[in-house]
Amino acid sequence: PGGFPPFVWRWAYHLQIASLTLLHANDKLLLPNSSLSLPILWWKALLRDDSVSSWAFDILPGSSRWIVKFFKPLFPPLHHANIELRTAFLDTRTTALAENAHASGQRVRLVVLGAGYDLRALRFLNKGVVDEAVELDLESVVQAKSALLSSKRFQQRRPNCKLPQSFSADLNNMTSTDATLCQNLNSNNNRNDDGVSGKNNVYTIFLMEGILVHLERGSGPKILRLLRSFVSQKGHSSSGCLVFADWIEGVKDRKLDLAQIALKEAGGALDGIAA
Repeated sequence: PGGFPPFVWRWAYHLQIASLTLLHANDKLLLPNSSLSLPILWWKALLRDDSVSSWAFDILPGSSRWIVKFFKPLFPPLHHANIELRTAFLDTRTTALAENAHASGQRVRLVVLGAGYDLRALRFLNKGVVDEAVELDLESVVQAKSALLSSKRFQQRRPNCKLPQSFSADLNNMTSTDATLCQNLNSNNNRNDDGVSGKNNVYTIFLMEGILVHLERGSGPKILRLLRSFVSQKGHSSSGCLVFADWIEGVKDRKLDLAQIALKEAGGALDGIAA
């Protein structure tokens, strides 16, 4: 988007990354390991859709968030325009899946892997799109984000906000991730609101945004197989799905046929495609 030459994109990116040091100079609630997710948080705060950007705005440091309101009308459509397209795809697809599951009488659970500064679980939980929201990330990130969401900074702007459940998981460690999923998700999979057993009552939507590309080599395909196994382990292939905007290991030049092969090897199939 934007039609800008490559040097403008490079200049804008490096300028924005450099500015983050100043914008978070006194931020005691900064998440660890956030060098990649922090720029995306600011780009999301610049989005035209206030139902998305306002959430990002609300967790920015009070001393520097004002800059968003000042620059938002003037900011050219560069990196945040790409984020806007990605956000629209993920939100639209997730909402449609949730509506279909609700129409069939199922509860809907959203599980965001490698959540970091992603606030989709918060947004969808508080809008009623999903009935339950879960975030998985490294233990240090989970603890820091919990402190951020319970902080005065955020609570003053979002009082009585419903918060997602958070569990620690190293997505490079399949044994640890599998144990986290089984321990924290399976126990609630077959209960209705009144506690009565209901076979395949919960429809689980796993979501990843720009996570696979940052995992250790070989972890991406393993994660895909693990999620497929979790969704289908009770013998119901329609009990959940994966929604993602990400890089798939072994797929070059965004070739659709290679992506379809990679997902088929993981036991899944590609649907709801956005080029």
